[in-house]
Amino acid sequence: MYKYYRPRLGRKRFGEPIVTFSIPWPEKAKRLYLASEFTSYFPGRFELKKEGNRGSVSLKIWEGIYKYFYFDNYYNVLTDFEVEDHEFIKIYPFDTLSSIANIGLQDLRDSIKNGLSDELIIHDETMPSFISKLGNRYHIRIFTIKDQIDDIYLMFFNGKSWNEIKAKKVYSDNYRDYYEAIADNDIKAYKFKLIIDNREKYFGFDGFDDDKPFYVSDGEKEIPWYVGTIYYLIFPDSFLSKDFDYKERLPTKIGGKIDDIINKIDYIKDLGIETIYLTPIYVSPSYHRYDVIDHFNVDPNLGGNEKFKDLIEKAHKKGLKIVIDIVAHHTSPCAKEFKEALRDFNSEKKNWYRFLVEDLKEVNEETMNFFKNYIDNNCQKLPQELKSLKPFYESFFNLWSMPKLNHNNIDVDNHFCEIVKRWLSFGVDGIRVDVAHGIPDKSMEFLKECAHRLKESVTIMEIMGNSSDFPLGKIADSAMNYEIREKIIKFLINEISAYELSEHLNKQYMKLPVNVSNSMYNLLGSHDIPRIINVLGYDVDKVKRAYVIMYSIYGSPSIYYGDEIGLSGQKDPDNRKPMIWNENKWNKEIYLLIKELNKIRLNNSTLKYGSFVSNALNNDGLIIKRRFKKEEIIAYISRKEISGIKIDNHKIIIQEGYNENKLNGYVIALSNLQY
Repeated sequence: MYKYYRPRLGRKRFGEPIVTFSIPWPEKAKRLYLASEFTSYFPGRFELKKEGNRGSVSLKIWEGIYKYFYFDNYYNVLTDFEVEDHEFIKIYPFDTLSSIANIGLQDLRDSIKNGLSDELIIHDETMPSFISKLGNRYHIRIFTIKDQIDDIYLMFFNGKSWNEIKAKKVYSDNYRDYYEAIADNDIKAYKFKLIIDNREKYFGFDGFDDDKPFYVSDGEKEIPWYVGTIYYLIFPDSFLSKDFDYKERLPTKIGGKIDDIINKIDYIKDLGIETIYLTPIYVSPSYHRYDVIDHFNVDPNLGGNEKFKDLIEKAHKKGLKIVIDIVAHHTSPCAKEFKEALRDFNSEKKNWYRFLVEDLKEVNEETMNFFKNYIDNNCQKLPQELKSLKPFYESFFNLWSMPKLNHNNIDVDNHFCEIVKRWLSFGVDGIRVDVAHGIPDKSMEFLKECAHRLKESVTIMEIMGNSSDFPLGKIADSAMNYEIREKIIKFLINEISAYELSEHLNKQYMKLPVNVSNSMYNLLGSHDIPRIINVLGYDVDKVKRAYVIMYSIYGSPSIYYGDEIGLSGQKDPDNRKPMIWNENKWNKEIYLLIKELNKIRLNNSTLKYGSFVSNALNNDGLIIKRRFKKEEIIAYISRKEISGIKIDNHKIIIQEGYNENKLNGYVIALSNLQY
């Protein structure tokens, strides 16, 4: 079952709902986790607390309809049959019956039907999405009931006088209108002026018809380096600097080394890249290195610590940043902490993991012998006898090779803080946290704060689902934007319309702080998904349009090594094939477009820092507008020919398929605004 309430923020002002989910506790379950869109349907972010014969967890989420269910400690699915509505959904690697939670939407329906309900107007300054800052620009938002407010003005005090600017309605859905005001000023306090039937009403700290202001604390004035940066993702084992005679060796090691990356620094820089992101480089038994044995040292097979220092030095001389993977969700069973727990089950290291037995004697003796032999063999090859069994500890998808860490133990969080500090001290510029959607928010916030204490660095979360359902800005600076990748692909393969894509883009933008939205790790490819050219059926025109969308929207565009030359690959491990350096085998159309898009990005601050709004031209055409200071960039993208496209007062900087006001392709154009 679930229940929710709206927290009171002022006398007549309420915030987004706080929801309590609960379920009867199964007799044999040791732990329970809530899974939904807001956890990427993965256990770990929200763990239920057992009270009597039930388990429950409370969280703050956006209004909406959510599919949800529960996992126990073995990934068994538990459906909530205390609610009426259910739906089968396909979640890797199985289908499951989810329950449906309707959070707050009935309140909005009633308000639309019965007239203005001023207590449902939301400006929640406790959530970074509602007031955020990038450089000297404040983005302040307020969400109203659909069609019940005519106009909104932001009234702000700059330390000398009160001023006002008109807020823009960025978009509307079935229930709400979403407004944003952008002020290039030093704001000390603010409130809203609402126009309703030609009458003025203030909205202040106590809500509707109140003029007490909200007060603003000073924020960063400098824009961090990672906002809008261009990433290049390298899977080190597969990034060889010479063509490799690939003989389906994956998933065994191919043999890429740090030297190979150093040898191609000029290529990466010439492509227009600003930041290199490396998947794990640590001591590990596997080719992907996500089962880390030693987080404090670079795998000698890659070249070791000194060679990594050389890479950082050479990259920095070229003006390139380095971001590395941190695997904070799990380790290898060959990690010294796990082995210590096995040696002494009463040691403090036992509580670093999530064991499902109280005594190792509970584990079948033969099973334990196979497992110890596996560890003695440096976790190189899992015995066949264990593959059909579940481990006696929680792990990543019940894999023996990846025991799950216990982030309820502060020693674990402190341990990863030390790991982050080590690599930032090495010269690394940021971290990407693997399986971050399976780590509690408090631990992610701790890790982000640890990283920021040492230097201006970026913390990127791996979120395989809806990034906008996480409190980004508070727990991380950025996240991998699989949410929007999916929508771009669906638009280009005719599964959704331009109207739907536009709504998804606007909705995510309005749910993220502006410093986060413009830092989102936007992607079309990564080491975990099939190559984009495969996904789009080897249709180069669709691939190019996908990149134009990605480079035009808010966020930081990324290129997965090889995608820029049309490298193909299906799901793991085929998507991790070696890089091809023979230019005769490159798709030059894709390569030259990406190089040109990088150049445009590097030379236009508006695409890095600008405000955002998108609209549909019709079912098949999308328009994107970005504004920063006195410059506007517009992009038009169509999936088939559309008419009536007029590029007035804008200088075209790149286009394909645009002729005589007809478009079957894309246009990006720039204009200096006069205001």
